[in-house]
Amino acid sequence: MLGPVDSSHIVRTIDYWLENRKNVRRNVECKAVLIGERIIDSRFGEVVKFLTNSMPLVVKEVAALQLGGTMTLHFTTIFRSADLEERVESAEATPVNAEFWAKKDKQTLDVANAVVAILRDVDSSVSPNFTQGYINVRVGNRTQGFIGFRSIKGRVRISVKVEDASTWRKRLTSAGLQVIQTDKTDNKVRLLVTQDDILKKRSTIKSLAKAGYDYWLG
Repeated sequence: MLGPVDSSHIVRTIDYWLENRKNVRRNVECKAVLIGERIIDSRFGEVVKFLTNSMPLVVKEVAALQLGGTMTLHFTTIFRSADLEERVESAEATPVNAEFWAKKDKQTLDVANAVVAILRDVDSSVSPNFTQGYINVRVGNRTQGFIGFRSIKGRVRISVKVEDASTWRKRLTSAGLQVIQTDKTDNKVRLLVTQDDILKKRSTIKSLAKAGYDYWLG
């Protein structure tokens, strides 16, 4: 859908999903995919986020890019149901190196490196772990998923598993950071940042990253 997503687009997505899942074999998964030009900043952005916790939904924003005489479309996944997220991340987990990310998305690489540097104040063995689809961290020789990084809409999404996600969402919002998931259905905090946010909010980011590290230690 061009422009901001509206209620009719959301209803049609749900309607198509309900209708089509009746017609597939029992061993075939049926997922809903909502694609629009503007979703996060639309009136119904919070509604779409809520729906990702109620049905197997993938939400993508589309942008047209003019490159010389060629028009291309770029699709960015901004939300997905929690049960789908783990499967998608697993499929994207092919190991790569820092040079791959320097070419693919230097902003995400720079933010990940900045947060890893902050985490090294907590544990000097922390290092970045690079895969095709996202960046997370290693603690010593162990790959850990308590914190991860990927690009969304020109900024970087940081996902952190913490013990009290609801409290952290409120704290981050009060600190002026953009939390993009506000429900209470899982223990992940997701926020959008720039490298400038990391510099200006270093103390808050460090506390969040340490909370994720402590939660992982259990």
